[in-house]
Amino acid sequence: MRNIVFFIIAIIFSLKSLGQNKRIVSVKESPIFWHSIDSYINNPVCFVDITRVFSLPDTNSIVLGILKPKEHLELLCEGEKNGELQFEYIKENGSVSYGTKYTIFKWYEINYRSNNGLVKAYIKASDIAETSFNGKNNLYVLKKCDSALCVIVYKYDNLKKQFIDSLKIDFAYDITAIKNIGGIEWKNVDVIFRISSLGAYCGGGEENKIIVSTKDSLFLLTRSGFENNEDTEDFSSSKVYLPRKLDNGKTLLVENGDLENIFNVYNGTLNVFNCPHKFNFPKQELVALKKSFQINDSTKHQNKTGNVGMKTKSIFKLFRWNGRTLAYLMTL
Repeated sequence: MRNIVFFIIAIIFSLKSLGQNKRIVSVKESPIFWHSIDSYINNPVCFVDITRVFSLPDTNSIVLGILKPKEHLELLCEGEKNGELQFEYIKENGSVSYGTKYTIFKWYEINYRSNNGLVKAYIKASDIAETSFNGKNNLYVLKKCDSALCVIVYKYDNLKKQFIDSLKIDFAYDITAIKNIGGIEWKNVDVIFRISSLGAYCGGGEENKIIVSTKDSLFLLTRSGFENNEDTEDFSSSKVYLPRKLDNGKTLLVENGDLENIFNVYNGTLNVFNCPHKFNFPKQELVALKKSFQINDSTKHQNKTGNVGMKTKSIFKLFRWNGRTLAYLMTL
């Protein structure tokens, strides 16, 4: 009963945009569904000023304690509860219309050390940042948007004890990994990391977004993945190769800077770019972007299945990190 009361109160505030002449007709809640936490979550921390720890996944349950911002959490599983609100809205002319409002409440079950020892407890998912890691001088916390279609990166200055920058990354639909990329020695850079997510359309593969944090700014460096043109049925793909310095001092241009998956299990090769040119600057500053286009080849006849032949063209663009951004060098 207490859950329903809280749910009604929350929905009332969310319906203010509909006007004042509205009335809740009925409320339905589903049982909470528990599942394992997403694989990309790493080193989660409290994000809001006050994170209340509850004895049950219910804001009316006993509060076991309070956690401070940036406190680390041990998440056990994630729970979701659907809510459906039926309401009526009286228009200015006296007519009545009906509507439905849907919402989802998310909780995390955690290990919490109380006065009675280690116990299972619950916190609202909206109170935490799912991933955090340290750069050379700053702390970075990443939090999914309420719509789950984007992620926001927050930059925290450890010396000033305050957040100093943020960056919204759109089209991060299903995040599969968030990785801090080490071994890249770029001037004026605190940290470089990668956000990997599933493509936005069916068969879209994986998209990778490389984010760079300098002394002055936090920005999206490159975005790679698949794109399609629904009108022509053509599609293109892009890959970025970042310089990774190995223990032996050698530098390789590795796809997405991902040394862990440098071996391509599909064709038995390495996911690296061997640049045919020599430059008068360190290879650590070199970045390569591969763009491949696959288009309908109108010069070919339809095959037995009725499909027109396809042709593929690839180009490489080379860039140099100049201390602020990527400077274009040449196209191969």
